[in-house]
Formats: sequence, structure tokens, C-alpha cells
Amino acid sequence: MSGSFTKKFIRFHGFSILCSICILILCTIKLPDQGQVSLFTNFDKFVHFMMYFSLSTILILETIGSKKNSIKSFLWTSLIAIITTLILGGLIEIIQSDFTSYRSGDILDWYFDIGGAVAACLVTGLIRLAFR
Repeated sequence: MSGSFTKKFIRFHGFSILCSICILILCTIKLPDQGQVSLFTNFDKFVHFMMYFSLSTILILETIGSKKNSIKSFLWTSLIAIITTLILGGLIEIIQSDFTSYRSGDILDWYFDIGGAVAACLVTGLIRLAFR
């Protein structure tokens, strides 16, 4: 039972697992010092929003592709995407603040992670309604 669940989970969520690992790596590696070069103030918040918007969109699309297409299924999938983002983003901020000397955890980054996930749920929900 456990083996078949794991195979099915990896089969349908392989890309979102890969994206989660990439986000974890990108958020914990030491970046070269680039000074104050950024496109606009708080550019890192935009990056956090987009990483988790993308991850949540991928997770939702993978799950919708593997299940029946009902509103209950979509809402459940959206909740899972938000909870996954809440946990992953929170863990990354804890790792940055407690286990690295070159990165710092920021609660605002976590808020933007969650905001990206919520926006992904809203956008995919609107697209789902438009194509219904």
C-alpha cells in the first residue's frame, strides 16, 4: 500500500517535488555579493511571491490532472497548495535564520510566499471557471 502511494505521488507530483527542492536550494545557498543592484525596492519579495505562485500553480495543475474535476476537489487541492507553501516557506525561513550565517530569515518573505500560493489558487480557480 505504502509503496504504491509513493509511486503514484511521485508520478503525479514529480515536477512540484523538483520545484520544491530547487526553491530550497536557491533559498539556502550562499549568493555572491551583488551590492545593492536590484530592479526595484524589495525585489526579493517579488521573487518569493513568484517562486511560490509557480510552485502552487504546478501543484494544483498536477493534482487536477490526476483527480476528478469537481469544485470540492479543486478547493481541497488549493488548501493543500497553501498548506504546503506555508510549511515549506516557514521551514526555509527557519533554516535561513538558524542554520546559515550568510542568509537571514524574514517573516515578510514568508508572507509573500503565502501570498503567491493564494494568488495561484485564485488565478487557477478563475481560469478553471472560464473554461468550464
